[in-house]
Amino acid sequence: EYFHGDSAPQVPTWRSVRTRRTQYVRYYAASGRVTFAEFYRLRRDPWQLHNVLYDGRRANNPSRRFSARLSRWIHRGKTCKGVACP
Repeated sequence: EYFHGDSAPQVPTWRSVRTRRTQYVRYYAASGRVTFAEFYRLRRDPWQLHNVLYDGRRANNPSRRFSARLSRWIHRGKTCKGVACP
């Protein structure tokens, strides 16, 4: 979802990975730099109302290993084509 109007004239580029338990989203500037990220634990928060990356509790953030896996999945989704896509 994204509000589009006078105060937000341009929709940012974004990519997302969703598993049965989590949703991870990255937003990008035109330069390709990540400007914002979201991580939701879907069993606790199915409506994705509480971004745990910015709740101040590091214990809620994905582990380094899982975070690296999410990053690889996002990159793979960016570069895949046709039936090669997950």
